[in-house]
Amino acid sequence: MGALRTTLILGGLLLTVGEGRAVAHWECVQEAKAQRGECRAACEEEFTIARDLCRSIDPVCAAGCREDLESCRAPIVSALAQCVDACRVQLNAERAACPRKGRARDFCVDRAQIRAFLCRDECREDLQVRAGLNTCRERFRTCMNGCGIPTDPTPPPPTPVKTEAPQPTDVPQPTEPPPPPTAVRTATPEPEPTLTPIVPR
Repeated sequence: MGALRTTLILGGLLLTVGEGRAVAHWECVQEAKAQRGECRAACEEEFTIARDLCRSIDPVCAAGCREDLESCRAPIVSALAQCVDACRVQLNAERAACPRKGRARDFCVDRAQIRAFLCRDECREDLQVRAGLNTCRERFRTCMNGCGIPTDPTPPPPTPVKTEAPQPTDVPQPTEPPPPPTAVRTATPEPEPTLTPIVPR
């Protein structure tokens, strides 16, 4: 009995430790997910500001235009969601009223889905969702056109560029006068001896 009691106690302790580790692991994962969401939101905001500056748009003004767009779209989207939810409730009720088995159920469910599709289409037409969203979009575009950053019409004067005088690369070297021509001695031919005939007296 003592050994069995000890085994049960150890098993309970291990189970408790395992549950504690699982809870700690889950909390750590949830905290990491929250930090990732905050990081993504911050990066998205920084990207939006940088994109506005690249387009010469005031980020503060653009942020106001985006908030106005959301406030313009909110009632239209909310009314559409309520109408679509009513269509979904109607679809679920008609499905529940269909036969449980057989081809009759297939035909009944198909008719219910068709009526739900027509219901959603009527919601968009009756609420004039497309026209309302287009109006919000045009107002947003007009607002953004007024958020341009003014540019200076006078261009800045050109910056003077310092130029250095060109340095001579090849310095002429003094040349020596050529030496006088040397006299060439030419040998004069010596006269050849002439033989005079001797005449006897």
